[in-house]
Amino acid sequence: MATKKTVAPAKAKNAAPVAKTGVAKKSATAKKSSDFEAIRKKAEEIYHARIARGEHGTADGDWLLAEQSLKKGGKKK
Repeated sequence: MATKKTVAPAKAKNAAPVAKTGVAKKSATAKKSSDFEAIRKKAEEIYHARIARGEHGTADGDWLLAEQSLKKGGKKK
């Protein structure tokens, strides 16, 4: 019985070096993630307040209100 030999793929001789931009991408990703989380929390607050008042609405409407609210709050400095 013959055994199979595992061979690692060969590296390309003329491969271009990969730029190290991981730091910028991580911070941009973290920013998007924190923005998303802030909007999610605000939308949840809007939802609970709307339900407590007995008003009808949608999750999309709550999300849009949360985005608008946070944008207005961000412009005030």
